[in-house]
Amino acid sequence: MARGRGGFIGQDGLNAPDSPTGVTGTSGDTEVSVAFTAPTDVGGSAITGYRVQDGTKAHGASGSSSPVTVTGLTNGTSYTFNVWAINAFGYSAPSDASGSVSPAFARAVFGAGATTSGRSNVLDYVSIGTLSNASDFGDLTESKRNLAACASPTRGVRGGGSSSTNTIDYVTIATTGNATDFGDLTAARYSLAGCSNSTRGLFGGGAASEVIDFITIATTGNATDFGNLGSAPLDSFEKLSAAASSSRALFGGGQTDNSGDVNIINYVEIASAGNGVDFGDLTVARDDLCACSSAHGGL
Repeated sequence: MARGRGGFIGQDGLNAPDSPTGVTGTSGDTEVSVAFTAPTDVGGSAITGYRVQDGTKAHGASGSSSPVTVTGLTNGTSYTFNVWAINAFGYSAPSDASGSVSPAFARAVFGAGATTSGRSNVLDYVSIGTLSNASDFGDLTESKRNLAACASPTRGVRGGGSSSTNTIDYVTIATTGNATDFGDLTAARYSLAGCSNSTRGLFGGGAASEVIDFITIATTGNATDFGNLGSAPLDSFEKLSAAASSSRALFGGGQTDNSGDVNIINYVEIASAGNGVDFGDLTVARDDLCACSSAHGGL
């Protein structure tokens, strides 16, 4: 039997379900997908649905199971969410609130690369939530390949590339148009890797380079030296890849000047400048690989 915490006036609270638990939110474009764990004690009858509302009760949605998506939210605004379980006898008490989550514009931008006629400066975009072909976004400041990219929720940044350029340029993801000069890397290089959290971007390695540079994505300017990918003899990495969480960046695979392809994965703490530290190994040594992650990523 439920613990009797639920039920509004006129409802049978003693037979209402227990509250859902483990409420979390995942941001989308003007929406948040709210996941939760159903209560084990459903009360006097089976659960017929769930109600989700934000902390101000201004936005809500209903569903038959987890997750439930709440729409009509404002991108960049922080929300928390509570969930109620419902059966024939009424509503449970509200769940504990989720952590704060902010919906964000969901767009992917693809840029540059090699074509049959040479290097490209073209930027394409897609709306991640809608299946469709890409549309023209604008152009980079240079035609290049073998570059790296990173992004915040609002701005995409690309750096380096063939032939050994130190250029960094950026776009505002929500607004189509040509890229704008951001600043310069500390050294010109190509076949480097990029990754970021929501505030800081890292560019690591590249041809004949062991350097990691960092930028503050919201503030244009030249990159600053962060540290090195690793220590000798793992000195210079190119054709590597990178991925990141909100706190940690990983650089994996690639080639070194003195030992060919490698299976090395090194990591750094994004908030603290310093050299890479051994994380582990890939299953196979290889170069020209790619990477992604569940929280931000790299190209």
